[in-house]
Parts: sequence; structure tokens; C-alpha cells
Amino acid sequence: MGKRLPPVAWAEIGRRYVAGGATAKSLAREYGVSASSIYKRSAAGDWPAPDGRSQQSELLDLNNLVERLEQVASRFETGFSVECSRER
Repeated sequence: MGKRLPPVAWAEIGRRYVAGGATAKSLAREYGVSASSIYKRSAAGDWPAPDGRSQQSELLDLNNLVERLEQVASRFETGFSVECSRER
């Protein structure tokens, strides 16, 4: 392998790899480079993990977690203030 690719090709590889539609190995075969080259570019370029999920769905997950944490904190605060008022 060891083929030198232009930046445009690496951008396309990165886009497809991050989107989760293709594995590093399949892209390596298609573009004539090694899978390790793709992994190294991914790490050096701070590409997000290729899990097939969009950034939008990750944000929705984070928002759901924040809402849950706020609910738990609210219950904790309510229970704590009830306990404090009983002690008086």
C-alpha cells in the first residue's frame, strides 16, 4: 500500500469514516492505503468516533442526561429540605 493521497481524498475518507458508513479497512482497500494510516489520520485530525451516530443525536442524548440529572437533584433537594424541617 503506501499510496500518497491528496487532501481532498483524505477529507472524503474522513467524512465517510466518521459518518460510520464505512470501516477503516474497507476505506483502506478502496483508496489503496493502510487502515493504520486512516486510524492515525483520525487521531491526528481529532475526527469524532465513527459510531454511525450524528452529532445531533449525541446532543439529544446529552440533553436527556442533563434533564435526568436535574430531576434527581431536585428530588434530592426536596428530600433534604423535608428532612431538615423535621429535625427542627
